[in-house]
Amino acid sequence: MEELIKKVNEIDKKVALLEERTKKIDSMPSKDEMKYIISSIIDGKNIPSKHEVENSITKIIKENDLPTNSDVSLKIEKAKNTQIRWTIGTIITIVSVATAIIKYL
Repeated sequence: MEELIKKVNEIDKKVALLEERTKKIDSMPSKDEMKYIISSIIDGKNIPSKHEVENSITKIIKENDLPTNSDVSLKIEKAKNTQIRWTIGTIITIVSVATAIIKYL
């Protein structure tokens, strides 16, 4: 009898899980609604113009403070210059230390 009660409880849990999952499916559009949505997109009724897309992208970039190509190029150029300065400074330091060692030997 206990096994039967356990199995009934398991079935109840599984049914509750299935009901929860089907709630998400119920909110999805039906087959006919999907056909209508797709055909209206294909017919060009809901396709934005090139200008609208460009404006939307520009707005998103500005609102989210995303870097532009010039921003990225500037950062790369600064990093290159910093690397060059460090390389030159390191070489000068090594030569100076080597010269000093040779003089005092």
